[in-house]
Amino acid sequence: MAAYRGWRGRRRAGGFTELRGRLLPVKDELPAPGDSDSDGDSEGPDDPDPEFLDAEEIDGGARQVKSWRVPSTRVIIKTKDSTEYIVNGSFPLDDPWWSVNVKVKVYQSRFYAIGPPSYELDDDSLGEVSILPLFLHKCNVPDVFTKDFLDWLPRDPPVTFSTLRELANDFDMEEGKNILPYLQNLSSPGAFVFLSLEIPLVMKYLPRLLPSKVRSLFLLDSNDQKSPGECQCNLLYDLERMLADDPWKLGFGLILYRELHLCGCEASWESFLHCEDLLVRIPSLQINALIIYNELKKKCMELGDTYVELSDLNTAVTNAQDMPVEDAWEALEFLKTQEIVVMEQKRIFLYRWYWYEMHIAEYIQNIVQREPWSLDVYEEDVFGNISSPHERLNNADEQGTSNGETAAHCSDNGDGSGCAPAERCSTQLDADQKKAVRMILANPVTVISGKGGCGKTTVVSQVFKSMMKKENEEVEKACKALEEDIDASEEWFCDAMTSNPDHSNSIRVLLTAPTGKAASLLKKKTDLPAATLHQVTCSYSAWRKLDNDQVKWKFSNVEALVVDEASLVSVRMFSAVLKLLYSYGKLAKLVILGDVRQLPSIEPGNLLADVFAALSRLNWAIELKTNHRAESQLIVDNATRISHQFDVEFDAYVHIDGHNSSAMANGDKKFILVSLAHDADLSTAISTLLKNGPGLEDDKHSQFIAFRRNDCLLINEVCCKHYSKHTMKNHKNKFQFLCDDKVCCTKNAYVKDLVSRPRNSSNKLITSSSSQMVTISQPQPQFEEARILLDNSVLESGDQANKEVEEDDRLCNGEIFFVVNDVTRDRIRELTLSDGEDREYTLNYKALRSRSGLQHAWARTIHTFQVRPLQNSLKALLDQY
Repeated sequence: MAAYRGWRGRRRAGGFTELRGRLLPVKDELPAPGDSDSDGDSEGPDDPDPEFLDAEEIDGGARQVKSWRVPSTRVIIKTKDSTEYIVNGSFPLDDPWWSVNVKVKVYQSRFYAIGPPSYELDDDSLGEVSILPLFLHKCNVPDVFTKDFLDWLPRDPPVTFSTLRELANDFDMEEGKNILPYLQNLSSPGAFVFLSLEIPLVMKYLPRLLPSKVRSLFLLDSNDQKSPGECQCNLLYDLERMLADDPWKLGFGLILYRELHLCGCEASWESFLHCEDLLVRIPSLQINALIIYNELKKKCMELGDTYVELSDLNTAVTNAQDMPVEDAWEALEFLKTQEIVVMEQKRIFLYRWYWYEMHIAEYIQNIVQREPWSLDVYEEDVFGNISSPHERLNNADEQGTSNGETAAHCSDNGDGSGCAPAERCSTQLDADQKKAVRMILANPVTVISGKGGCGKTTVVSQVFKSMMKKENEEVEKACKALEEDIDASEEWFCDAMTSNPDHSNSIRVLLTAPTGKAASLLKKKTDLPAATLHQVTCSYSAWRKLDNDQVKWKFSNVEALVVDEASLVSVRMFSAVLKLLYSYGKLAKLVILGDVRQLPSIEPGNLLADVFAALSRLNWAIELKTNHRAESQLIVDNATRISHQFDVEFDAYVHIDGHNSSAMANGDKKFILVSLAHDADLSTAISTLLKNGPGLEDDKHSQFIAFRRNDCLLINEVCCKHYSKHTMKNHKNKFQFLCDDKVCCTKNAYVKDLVSRPRNSSNKLITSSSSQMVTISQPQPQFEEARILLDNSVLESGDQANKEVEEDDRLCNGEIFFVVNDVTRDRIRELTLSDGEDREYTLNYKALRSRSGLQHAWARTIHTFQVRPLQNSLKALLDQY
């Protein structure tokens, strides 16, 4: 038991109290922390964390369990000595028939839970006068049946959960009133309460071992309630047996996947430390294996690698974990035997991440060996789409601009979003960009690295636009020739923009990015189909569930894949997308874009840097070094300094002390340091900047970025009063969104799911002589979609009346819009959102709040903000001395 003594000696110090008792009903006047706005907080309990499956899990049809953030709430715990404690913490179950065991700490006379609780059903609690009626009410038993059952119920012996079903059956036999269907309905708490009698270990340990999975595993997710309960119950029975026989297996996600076909579930070592009595039953070998596995994962996350040097791992576990060397080697051999790690030379790899990288190398090799995809485009075709210097000078004179203002991106902000079609674009590629064009045309795989503004997207856009243009011209000529034939079929009359008359909707060139915001910008810049990498895997998963050979996968015709922002892409996601598009598509050309000097994905592995280094030896990789955004050179230079851990340079300094402030910088300054005195608060500084700061005259071309959400709330409140002339919350303390407000989405959502529809149209068709067809996702757990006819009166309430909603049109997390209209008709409120360019939607307000997480957006947190083209952006750092 050496391992057991080792972890026991590393337990947290005291400072906490352990409470064991029954939950009591919480009075209505007892508010939960932060429950000031019930209008759809984007991070409330109804927001599952995103789940990512690898290709093997998708192909294998693994059981996916959603992760949920259990919201913090207040509960009352009554101990055996009848003392009642009000405790703040995360309690997935808070009904008064549960007993809990939870560690709490005291702060300012308040009790706060340390870690998740363990549960046990208080079988005898049902005998109390108030509990049984409450339980029947929550099970939706009709009041008449409840009253009759309580009158019929014998007083002795007291009713318990163990005897309730038998008593309900006797009541049905004698009185002819059956309440069992209500008690056992999956949509009520009764089914799970009775199930908990058979899985005491699951109730005791699972909330502590897998706290984020409890809501889904315990059938607390409303979507899962509609699915058959037998499969879920069997899973809980399997987990009960595992906890009884081999509880250590819950610490290894790969074992759970192999034995239970369960993905995304893995208990951390820290979670095991909350279950001390469970650790006592785990053998020393498995304890040491869990400790080493935890250290390996921690080191890989810290270093960003998929492996750890054997010597470093040995040092970590023998010194920091006080584990004998012999035990460490034995545990490593056990992990290798269980295929949890891979030992290669003197490196220890995480098993899955090792094979992700191997699969990436394998499929890149397969793409190279596959029959090459001929673009039928030559350098002259690409460069011919770019006007000569003489033409650019004439264009500049016509527009009243100088030739020096023309950069590799022809929009004012230098990102290409304002470019005209390729044939009219005043873009000139530099030498490196031309070399990159030749690489894409000649090689099956190309990697292009460069900082923002180097024109990576321009290169890709020019190549594939030239290809599409040439194909369109050839198809158009063929169509026109056939149209001149008097016997030509009408099916040959085609649109000039259709590249293939037989497969007009097929996607041959797919642009991808790791986030919805990046994919949206990519589509806007190139006018080519774009999607997130996650959309590709989800689309394949949905297609497999259809199990219909007559339906082709949406991306089955993809021949070229472009991955932007590749430094942010994990090897897990890239491996899955590469495998799916190669195996089930026609992938023959791969273009990877990014910045090798940018920080990699937060997951283990450095995809871009590794692929760039490998392909540089073949001259299939190039780095673009010329910055074409002249107005952002200082920002680019500072980004380089930050990557080398050097101090940044400012071109202006402003000091605000709450009383007097130094002269405000003029409009040509791009990197400004704003310092605050001790007695100056943030709201004062923001108000001063809004009045006099450069680039903040309007909110359409400026953006505040903060590190903390509370700072964002404060800045948004000040900006709301300044720009929109109203407070951010109304008299009921609820967020209000009015015309001219700057808003953003915090969750990805399809536009089709945000369009208003009649209240009675959720599951049936509405016939109307003047209706329009729009695709609406039904609220089923399956990936089913139904065509629902929207009532014309609803559609005409906004500008959506004469527009068809595109199937893939989405509002992405981070996208910023402005409210341009706010109407309420037939008790349905709709907001019209516009991005100020070419996108405008009239959408249901409640759907916007709940499905897309609508929030005010004058200020965003730095980890949720992606740079948006801003003509007069102010980059300011607030430094409080």
